[in-house]
Amino acid sequence: MLGKNVLNVSAKYSIQGGLRYTPIYVSQMNANLDAGIINDAPIYKQGQEFSKRFTPTGVVDLTISYKINKRKVSHTIAFEGLNILDAKAPLWQRFDFGTRDVRTDKSGFSLPNIFYRLDF
Repeated sequence: MLGKNVLNVSAKYSIQGGLRYTPIYVSQMNANLDAGIINDAPIYKQGQEFSKRFTPTGVVDLTISYKINKRKVSHTIAFEGLNILDAKAPLWQRFDFGTRDVRTDKSGFSLPNIFYRLDF
């Protein structure tokens, strides 16, 4: 479309995560703690390697762009918001000595991005 300006709004939904993990042997960790053995390395259940799976997380990305088309060049300015709902995906588990239970650590961040592109 030569000489036309274009406004574009697009959204993307993706499912991320669902990593497999080995469950921590909580009763054995508590028995070691009761015996005075404090070890940061978790004790995993034997025979259950990678038998569990974290719940997948839905991530929403949003892009709004405006493109100006000229005869020999086009300009695009856009705002791109990655993970706009700031969804956190579970990554790993660890034994929490304070609660004497397993804690799941999650990670995820929202990233705004503004860019300008020149095509000729």
